[in-house]
Amino acid sequence: MVVAMFDQESTLRWPQGLSAKYARSLAHKSRVAKSFTKLNSVKNKDQLERSGTLSEKQLAKGSRQRGPGSGLSTPPTRGEQGSSVPGIATSDPHIFTPEEQAALDAHHTARMRVIRQVELLLEGGRPLNAVIVLENRLRDHPIDRAIIASWLADAYFRLGLNVRAYELLAPLANPYAMDRNLLRASLAASRRGEVYPGQRQYCVRLICTRFYEEMAQEVLSSSVPTGSSSRDVMLMSLLAIGLESSAWEHNEVYYYGQALSMDANNPLALWKLGDIHLRNERWAQAVTSYERALFRAQGPMRGPIEQNLYLARYRRDAGG
Repeated sequence: MVVAMFDQESTLRWPQGLSAKYARSLAHKSRVAKSFTKLNSVKNKDQLERSGTLSEKQLAKGSRQRGPGSGLSTPPTRGEQGSSVPGIATSDPHIFTPEEQAALDAHHTARMRVIRQVELLLEGGRPLNAVIVLENRLRDHPIDRAIIASWLADAYFRLGLNVRAYELLAPLANPYAMDRNLLRASLAASRRGEVYPGQRQYCVRLICTRFYEEMAQEVLSSSVPTGSSSRDVMLMSLLAIGLESSAWEHNEVYYYGQALSMDANNPLALWKLGDIHLRNERWAQAVTSYERALFRAQGPMRGPIEQNLYLARYRRDAGG
C-alpha cells in the first residue's frame, strides 16, 4: 500500500506542535500539556474508547450551571458530575436514565438540525448567516465545538476569516481529532505560513487513501507538490479537504476552486470538478475541465478522465 511508505509517528507530530504553539500564545501551556500527556499514554483509539475517555456520557459531563429551566431540581450528590446538556446528571458515566437519554437525544437532534441548516446556507452562498447560526450554537452548547468546528471553519474560510478559523481549530488539533478538523487546521496554519513536522505526510496519506495504489502514485506525481513549504502544504490541504468533502458538493467546488487558484492546471482538482459538472449535466463545463486535466494526468489516472470526457462530449454534441 502507498500509505505504508509514510512515517506514521511523524504524521502524528504536527497537530501536537500546532496545538502546543497555540496554547503557549494563550498562556494555557500547562493545561494542554496535561491533556497531551494523557492522550499520548493511550496507544490507540480503541483503547481510548475502552477506557471511557471518549464515551458519549463523559463528553456530556462538564461544569454544571444551575438555574431556572435547567431540569435539575435537587443539588448534586457526592461524585455527581454536571453537564452542559440539560438533564444529564447521573453519577455513573456509562448508564443513562430514560430521562437523560431523552435529553441527550433532543440535544443531538437539535444539533443535526443546525448542521443541516448550515449546509443549506453554505450551499446557497450565505456563509455569514452560517457563521451566526453556528456561533450561537457554540455559545449555548460549548460541548459541540469539536463536532461543528469543521462547518464553522468552512464558513470562516469563505469569508476570508482565516485567523478566526485558526483560533477555532488550533486548540482541537491533536492526534485523536477528527480528520475534518485536522485538515482544516492544516489549511489555516499553512495560510499563516506555519508548517509542522508530519503535516505534509498527513495530507498525502489522506489523499492516497482515496485511490488504489497505482492510481495514488499517479495522483501524487501529477497533482501533489513535492515540497513542504507553507504554499505546498496549503495546496495539499485544499486537495485533501476537497476529497474528504465528497458528500458536500458545495465544499468540493469551493476547495477545488481554491486549489486551482494556486495551480491552474492541477489534474486532480480539474478531474473532480469535471465530475461535478457531469453529475449536474453541465456538459460543456465538464468537457473543458476534463480536457485541461489531461494536460498533466498520467498513467491510470487518464482512464476515468478520458471515459468521462467521451460521455460529456457526446451529451454536449447531442444537445443534452
